[in-house]
Amino acid sequence: MINSLNALIRAIHSIVVFSVFLLIANASYAQWISIGPYYEPHLIGPNSNQGHGYPVFANSGDGIFLHSVYQSPSSGTLHYIYCTEDGGYNWDVCRTGVPFSLSFSRIKAANPNLFLLSSGTPVDVFVVEKKIVGSENWIPLFQDQGHLHDMQAPSSDVVFLWASHGLIRCIDTSCVYVFNVNYPSEAIIAQIFFTDSLNGYKKHVTLDSELGSYMTYDVQTTTNGGYDWQLSLYDALGRIKCFHFPSTNVGYVGGRGGYAMKTIDHGMNWTTIETGHTRTISSVYFLNDTLGYMAADTGLIFKTVNGGESWVTEYIEQPITNIQFEFGYPDVLYAVAENGLFMTYPFYPLSTPPTTSIKDALFPNPTNQTLTLQSNLVSSTSQFTILDHVGRFMEKPSFQFRNKDVILDVGSIEQGIYYLKVSNGIKVLNFKFIKH
Repeated sequence: MINSLNALIRAIHSIVVFSVFLLIANASYAQWISIGPYYEPHLIGPNSNQGHGYPVFANSGDGIFLHSVYQSPSSGTLHYIYCTEDGGYNWDVCRTGVPFSLSFSRIKAANPNLFLLSSGTPVDVFVVEKKIVGSENWIPLFQDQGHLHDMQAPSSDVVFLWASHGLIRCIDTSCVYVFNVNYPSEAIIAQIFFTDSLNGYKKHVTLDSELGSYMTYDVQTTTNGGYDWQLSLYDALGRIKCFHFPSTNVGYVGGRGGYAMKTIDHGMNWTTIETGHTRTISSVYFLNDTLGYMAADTGLIFKTVNGGESWVTEYIEQPITNIQFEFGYPDVLYAVAENGLFMTYPFYPLSTPPTTSIKDALFPNPTNQTLTLQSNLVSSTSQFTILDHVGRFMEKPSFQFRNKDVILDVGSIEQGIYYLKVSNGIKVLNFKFIKH
């Protein structure tokens, strides 16, 4: 449960979340819904005394982001972590006094149950902490000189960190360098992605002196947990910007000028993907080997269901910039932009809503007060969520077990059309019902 801090902090640093509205309502696509800005937009800008980081989501409910507020020359800058438990609709301060500089810090939702925080400082020291979803405690994980560039956890007990001195692998809370860099003479900035404890990818980022900007020229692979790396993809024009690997052998790359590539053999060979767009691809995310999304400059999101053979445009919004994808396990894909937070919800793998089997039933429908759920999906760990007719979170209903049935109380919601989402962490069912 998120800690509620004092009213003064909440009043000064509250997050304004605007009403949700439907961006795309088309049976062929998932629904893109705007949650609105996750920060106060009038306080964030080039002349502002505040700064914020992109939010990250561990699952469909839990997310965090970093926030800094400059007070005065004597008081300095205060740093906060904001948390949400309802998928980004509402945010609260959940940690104060964080010793980080926003420019040198990172957060990551490593898997459905784990958050990672790197608190960096301008004096070349970084501290990495981890937090289990549902816990209020941040556990120290690693500290060293230099800067942390990226971190990722392919499982709940294995964490990889890429820092100034190289690659660190942590098992539980024991961390060791597995690949060393001669810092600072051989400073390498890299992004890493591991599909398991052995197989991973990294892309190098270097400064182009002529263009005065950071460019990515190559992608490398490892099969032994990061001890050894092999060149996989090289682009002399430095167009590589983002990548994602839904499985050990299958991966996708996006970049400048619509540059897009695909591998199906762990990076041994790459083929060009024709997206039909020439804008810079800022983010790529695939939910499985064939179903994925790419986001481009000026608010373009496009989708494939056949591994990149063809693409359809799902959303265009000119003011939206620098979109990044975040996946909230098990069924929400977030598109996080510099000026707002958007999500596709609910997620149906092939753009077709799932159908419930004859063993699944929800009655009476319509109802005035209670619903009875019968399903093989129900267990003591199942989660129940009520959504309105456009997918907005309404509440988590109170419930009780009666033999093999679940009795849910929906008396507190107003009359209308709703959906009951049932999840056991692996499979999700959605039931439509009417409240009278």
